[in-house]
Amino acid sequence: MTGVSECSQQRGNLKDDGYRTPTKAVNVPVVKAEKTKRQNVFTAKVVPGMPPVHIRISDPPRKNIFSRKEVTPVANVPVTSYTPTPVKNTVDAIVHFPVGSNAEPVYVSVTTVLKPEEMKKQAAEAKRQQEKWEKEHPVEAAERRLYEAEQVLKPLDKIYQEKLKILNQVKNTPEGKALADPVKNPLVYTKDIEIDGKKLKVEIKTDDKKGLDILLKEGVKAYISAMTLSDFKKLQDIKDPKESLIQTSAALLKAIYYERFGRRLLDAWKKINPVQREFNIAMENRKKAEQAKSEAEKNLDKARKEDKDRKSKITKEYRHRYHDAPETEDIKGFSDLKETRPKTPRQGGGGLRKRWIGEKGRKIYEWDYQEGELEGYRASDGQHIGSFDPNTGKPLKSANPKRNIKKYL
Repeated sequence: MTGVSECSQQRGNLKDDGYRTPTKAVNVPVVKAEKTKRQNVFTAKVVPGMPPVHIRISDPPRKNIFSRKEVTPVANVPVTSYTPTPVKNTVDAIVHFPVGSNAEPVYVSVTTVLKPEEMKKQAAEAKRQQEKWEKEHPVEAAERRLYEAEQVLKPLDKIYQEKLKILNQVKNTPEGKALADPVKNPLVYTKDIEIDGKKLKVEIKTDDKKGLDILLKEGVKAYISAMTLSDFKKLQDIKDPKESLIQTSAALLKAIYYERFGRRLLDAWKKINPVQREFNIAMENRKKAEQAKSEAEKNLDKARKEDKDRKSKITKEYRHRYHDAPETEDIKGFSDLKETRPKTPRQGGGGLRKRWIGEKGRKIYEWDYQEGELEGYRASDGQHIGSFDPNTGKPLKSANPKRNIKKYL
């Protein structure tokens, strides 16, 4: 069994988010697999001029796969696409197995293993082609850079929002608020003490920033000492036994609650600190991505302005309007039209004319940026055959014998 299958190969990285991605048809041959003496092992001539590729079917055979007389429609299955690797040393094919092998056709891609110097050469050529394309299509290149920057920002912003939500949760506690602003949101405990008719109101507050720094750097014991040292020193100067007793009780009560508050604050800090670090990293990553996106937006605005200025200059110098080239799917009335690599310089310079091939490769069409028409040529000798309406395919102007693109074929 032989044949040809067509698939769509992506030629750019743009998605359909306001930008169009050009595609081209790729012919993928269907090759017949041959049985070998080994069970479930087949050979297929995938690469012309090279030995056959050996294919081993490892999945268990499916019984009665070809015995069904009725076709059951497959519904609710998501449509996916396959993009062949667009490198010169890769050959793609669909391998069809013999009847009775109980194996379904498979899509294979065979790639030649390149030497390091060949890989460098191929990478340099790909880079050169990319730079050439970007130079010829500055607006499209800037749009792609912006799209790529947006795609980088999206997941980073999602991570940032998730980390922010977690951080707010661990901070939205009495301890978390006290750590964030001890003066505004301190932990507070008050108690009235009465000994032998003598009363004293005791208030314990974690509103001391210096004390909080000591807690986080040196620990609970140092924190208790710092917060109660002055209270215990006062006891040495008190002569009245009752006053001394009630002040001692107050100092001990403070020591107990500063220890409790200190441990609560320290536990909260140990939970918040790693979450805060993760949030800071997420925030910094998002900030860099936002800056990259902002820079891409500026570059796109600049590219569009320069493109507009260039078109205005063309209009002024040549006294005609400038017509952007249409997308392939927007052109109507032409048979088998496919976009191909541009070769002919534009009128007045400034890049190459967008090109298509039609009628199974027999005709070439190029975009006239001045007139907004498709100029037709014979693919065999490059002779002009007339101008055509891109919306209907109908002729607009007759052939010009003086026009020929033979040297650009």
